[in-house]
Amino acid sequence: SINPINENETIQDNYSAKLLENLLQIPPGREHWRQYEDICIKILNYVFIPPLLLPKIQSKSEDGLDRLDAIYPISSGDPIWGRIQIQFKTRYVVTEFKNYVNPPDQKAVESLSQYLYIPGLRSFGILCSRKKASDSALKARRRAWLDANKLIVMLCDQDMQEILSLKANDQNPAQVIDSQIDDFFMHLCP
Repeated sequence: SINPINENETIQDNYSAKLLENLLQIPPGREHWRQYEDICIKILNYVFIPPLLLPKIQSKSEDGLDRLDAIYPISSGDPIWGRIQIQFKTRYVVTEFKNYVNPPDQKAVESLSQYLYIPGLRSFGILCSRKKASDSALKARRRAWLDANKLIVMLCDQDMQEILSLKANDQNPAQVIDSQIDDFFMHLCP
């Protein structure tokens, strides 16, 4: 976390505040997956476009076997997204949305990892969930990187609040992602 958000702190941008309010009103659970996916896409679009481009939503793979929740093309110009593009040899950010009651686990990470495909220039993903990742999810993320050079960043509701706050204060919301990447690599060991 770049700057921990105080519960009493208000987001100064009305649209950011409304998006956060809409996110927090959606109950966790399978029956509300579509509303959760929709609000997360609205948030990511608002904070990351540009430099990301409009996503393809519910995009099917060429063979029709996989369906990606949202896939964002990366355009040039932003230092953080440019580094991600170069360092991870990716043209796209693949996002998955899990409106789970419990923290995301190994299975959620492995699900996203299967959509990351190096020859398709899709080696970077974002897993959005209501709660911080479980230990098994963090271990699965580590394995995805070490075994296949696929990197996954995980954003929970608190991270969404932080990126909205950064956007509202004319700062780069991608700092949250960059911070998670730094943390992952600083603590990675053989």
